[in-house]
Amino acid sequence: MNKRYFFLTITLTMCILSCTDVGTLGRTYSIVNGTEEQVSLLFYDTQGDKPELVLSESLNGEGLIVERTLETYMRDQNTPEIAFKADSVSVIFNNERAEAHYQLIPDRSIILGDYEVKSNISFIYTITQENYDNAIPCDGSCN
Repeated sequence: MNKRYFFLTITLTMCILSCTDVGTLGRTYSIVNGTEEQVSLLFYDTQGDKPELVLSESLNGEGLIVERTLETYMRDQNTPEIAFKADSVSVIFNNERAEAHYQLIPDRSIILGDYEVKSNISFIYTITQENYDNAIPCDGSCN
């Protein structure tokens, strides 16, 4: 009788653990150019030996520059950094001015952190005239 109870308990426990449906958490992260300027975004992963360019997107004038949707099972694993696979972004205006966004520097406006929440699953960062005004003029081309 003891063995039967033991096997029943093990079987029931295995069923409960394998039948849980946590569900996925889907979120969409969008970056929008809210200026009339040409904007280029360069996404970098700086966690390795040297910064690695992981994504480059451009838009001439207002509109959506880039959007990523990420499906995960855990809330802390669904972030813009993971969706874009980057921790830093360079925003280049008209190839003349640049603004850097580093996730690891606190107390700054960060493209990979300061999103406007449109809903539980939609997050938008809008590049504004303030970003342009804060950008530093490049000495020549911003490449």
